[in-house]
Amino acid sequence: MRGKLLNWEGTYADFGQLDDAGKAFADVEGGPHDGHKVTIITEKHNCGACGWRIRCTCGARWQSSMNGCWQQGHQRKEEGDQMLKLLIFHSVVPAK
Repeated sequence: MRGKLLNWEGTYADFGQLDDAGKAFADVEGGPHDGHKVTIITEKHNCGACGWRIRCTCGARWQSSMNGCWQQGHQRKEEGDQMLKLLIFHSVVPAK
C-alpha cells in the first residue's frame, strides 16, 4: 500500500504561469509513511523548468527531475524515496 495524503493545506505552483511557486502541507495515511507529515514544494521557472519536492518528518525526501534549462539550479535528476513520489502523483491535488 502506498498511502494517501489527507488534510492538504497550502498551494502548489501553477505550471501554466511564467513563474510561480507553491508550498503545501499534508498528513499521510497508510503505507510506509503512515502518520507522518509532509511538506510539498512546487516550482515553475520562467525558463520553462518545473519541479516537485517532498520532505517527510521522518527525514525521507524525493525530488523530481528538471531538464532543459541552462541554469545550474534548474538542472537535476530525480532522486529520493519513490513512495513519496507515489503519494504526490496518486493523491488528489487541489486547485490553487
